[in-house]
Amino acid sequence: MQTSNRSGRLFVNVFLIIFLVALLIDALPVDTRLHRALKAGLEPLLDITGTWQPSWKLFAPEVDKENVYVSAKIHLADGRELTWRSPRWDRMSIAQRFRHFRHMEYFDKVRLDENAGAWTDLARYLADRTERVQEKSRVTKVVLIRHWTVIPPPPEGPWPKAVPYLQDFSSFEFHTYER
Repeated sequence: MQTSNRSGRLFVNVFLIIFLVALLIDALPVDTRLHRALKAGLEPLLDITGTWQPSWKLFAPEVDKENVYVSAKIHLADGRELTWRSPRWDRMSIAQRFRHFRHMEYFDKVRLDENAGAWTDLARYLADRTERVQEKSRVTKVVLIRHWTVIPPPPEGPWPKAVPYLQDFSSFEFHTYER
């Protein structure tokens, strides 16, 4: 009796592991060729079992067509000028992108004119943080700068290759905070 219980439990556990891995493959955004191939192979099985999920439209209604980051020129009372930069999406590993997704969304949104109400707080935060690190220096001015470059559309085909895009970023000073 115990042998059948043990084998039944093993069967259920193996089934659950396979099922959860299949859902994970289906639910995560496709980022590699292997993942794309696994997902395509799983779709018929997920359709038959009724567990297929439509696209969640994480980047809806449109995917990003620009690569952006924010920087700041931080002017100190002793005449020095320091530069701060937000993390660069195009220089992050897949794991870093996954981990810092919300931070990146903040910097993507804070630079927009409709979010001008947050600009002074961001500049003040950078000034306070700089003064904590540069203990004997006082910040006199923070200039926020937005940087952007256009991302080309991906090539068509079942196995598209990465396309290098323009790394020359345009920039615009969008806010100045003075103490």
